[in-house]
Amino acid sequence: MGVKLEILRMFLYLSFPVAVFWVSNQAELFQRHVIDRKLGRPGD
Repeated sequence: MGVKLEILRMFLYLSFPVAVFWVSNQAELFQRHVIDRKLGRPGD
């Protein structure tokens, strides 16, 4: 069980930063909020 647990931990440690980086670079997810902020409109 120890080796499987270490493999799982290594996968999580490596995949979490990659996933955060990928999501933060998806412009479609944040485009509306950025446009609203630049135009001075109140948010949701």
